[in-house]
Amino acid sequence: MQKKITTIIIVISSLINILAATFIFLDIQVMEAPDTTIRMEIFEINSKEAIIQTTLNIKNPNSFDIIVRDLEIFVTNPQGKHISSLKIDGKNIQPNENITIVEYSTVDYNGSGPDKLIAKVSSVVGMKVGFIEKTIPLSIKMISDVEDVINNIITPTMTIQTSISNITQKRSNINLEIDVNNPNTFDIKIEEIFVDLKNEKGEKVGNLTIPSLKLKSNKSNKVFGKCYILLESLNSKNITITIETNVGATLAGYEKKLPLKVTSIINIPNLNELLKTDFPTQAVLRSDYRRTLFGLASAITLESHNPSDIEYYAKDITIEIFRIDKNTRRKVSEGVIESGVLKPKNITILKGEVRIPYRKIFIPPLGGRILPDWLEVRISANITISGLDSYFWVAMVAYQDLHFVRRDKVYKDPINVEWE
Repeated sequence: MQKKITTIIIVISSLINILAATFIFLDIQVMEAPDTTIRMEIFEINSKEAIIQTTLNIKNPNSFDIIVRDLEIFVTNPQGKHISSLKIDGKNIQPNENITIVEYSTVDYNGSGPDKLIAKVSSVVGMKVGFIEKTIPLSIKMISDVEDVINNIITPTMTIQTSISNITQKRSNINLEIDVNNPNTFDIKIEEIFVDLKNEKGEKVGNLTIPSLKLKSNKSNKVFGKCYILLESLNSKNITITIETNVGATLAGYEKKLPLKVTSIINIPNLNELLKTDFPTQAVLRSDYRRTLFGLASAITLESHNPSDIEYYAKDITIEIFRIDKNTRRKVSEGVIESGVLKPKNITILKGEVRIPYRKIFIPPLGGRILPDWLEVRISANITISGLDSYFWVAMVAYQDLHFVRRDKVYKDPINVEWE
């Protein structure tokens, strides 16, 4: 009897184990692969290598524990050369659990672009209950910003300042100051900078080349250049400056280049701004007064000294004479002086004539004296450089007393003046 009971118990236990194993087997057969995402981001980068932060996120959707083991990421270039590898130890993941693993690796692209690299991911996912073992392939979604970081290099910004100097009879200099800013978090190299200058008609008026330079990350640097343009180019309204170069960066052993083109327009300053500071200011005014039947007549001689190497041309030269009585100023005469070329490193003599009626010189203002305190002589002219279309205005002022009104003596004393 006892033997029969023992036999029955053994049979029932076996049936229960078989049934349990059957349910476990069926459950394993429908085991789902864990949701796995690998995110690779650049943590730090320089010209030789990059440190990649790899974040592994695994979620177990099953109602039982699973094991993820032998996870390896192996990266090669198209020629099969090793670029980077990363091994992650096995992990036991409980039902419906989500785990995150963060690891770091070093990458040297060895001249290959990130878009040409080959990444292989291998791993084993499974479980084992008693004599039953189940493994399935691991489905992995990879997200990487490595290619974006390298391919999306931010082009440097350029601020251009210009000036015109050293104007001569045939040409002048255009000076460039270019402030270059690198907004990237890594060093970049700017190759030779080619600069073209064209007028508003599209005609080339000058060009220059600026040597290559390197820029540290998030730093600025100034470069300078100078070229000459023909004098007649200053007749243009503006000059367009076009800068072309290539910007390159070596990141983790991979070199990336992209073209850079910058255009700037400079308006040509008026001639007054360009020339007035360089215009010779020394001159001598000579007046040859004599009495006539109706008034005083004077031959005017203007001696202008031009110490520069530039040939100037003066035209529309006018002379005005004012009577000065204390605080009263009244015009008494006006005339013209001949136009002329102011030869370089020479003294040019230009002549004119004025007449002052007696009634204006001897009839005083109310309460004034017969003879004025002074005569103010004012000469003005338009000046240019031979070959230019525009002019700028200059003037000079001198003062004379009336000691020449004595008997028949002639006044010939020179007056040193300066152009305003």
